[in-house]
Amino acid sequence: MKIRKIDKKVPIPEVHSKASFPWPAMEVGDSVLVKAVKGEEVDSLKRKVKGSARYYGIKTGKRFRSLISREEQGVRVWRVN
Repeated sequence: MKIRKIDKKVPIPEVHSKASFPWPAMEVGDSVLVKAVKGEEVDSLKRKVKGSARYYGIKTGKRFRSLISREEQGVRVWRVN
């Protein structure tokens, strides 16, 4: 391991997600289906989608509920509050 000098005033880059979820546009009672792409596991997709909705909810005070929909090969997310 090689540690270099301490840098000052280096800005943190903004994080840009590859996926754009519709959380801001959703109203209470709305739902959205996020479908898995070919080769993607639905369980893995749920972790990503649920994490994103939860993070957005913490920031805004909104609540979401997500369930795997195996028939539709995706994850359905509802805005509950």
